[in-house]
Amino acid sequence: MINVHVYRDSDRNIVKYIVEGHAQYSKLHKFIEYLMRLIMIKEHSGYPEIGSDVVCAAVSSVAQSVLVGLTEVVGLIPGTNVEDGYLECILPAEIDKESRLKANVLLDTMVLTLKNLEEKYIKLIKIVEMEV
Repeated sequence: MINVHVYRDSDRNIVKYIVEGHAQYSKLHKFIEYLMRLIMIKEHSGYPEIGSDVVCAAVSSVAQSVLVGLTEVVGLIPGTNVEDGYLECILPAEIDKESRLKANVLLDTMVLTLKNLEEKYIKLIKIVEMEV
C-alpha cells in the first residue's frame, strides 16, 4: 500500500508531503520479474498485484516531478528526505506570494492526480490530508 500524507496550513496551503511505499524494488521482485519474462508474460512486470507497478511508477513520477518543479521552476529550496520507497518534501516556512501561488499550482495538481489514482487503485494507494 502506498501512503500519501499531505499537510496543509490554516490557509489550505500545502506545507509538506510524504509518500511512502512507492518504488520499492526488492530482490524478490527482480526474481519474480525474471521468471515472468521467461514465461513471456509482458503485461505485468512481476509485482505481487497486477497494476501495482504502474501505480508505483505514477506516484513516484508525480511526487518527484513536483519536487523538481518546486526547486527548478519556482526557485524554492524545500527540505527533502528521499530513500527507497520514501519521499518527504517540506516547504520553506517563508515563501513570497508569487512563489506560493506557483507552488500551490504544482502541489494541488499533484494531490488531484494522486486522488485520481486513488479512485482507480483504491487497494494500492491511500491519501490522507491534514491541517497542521
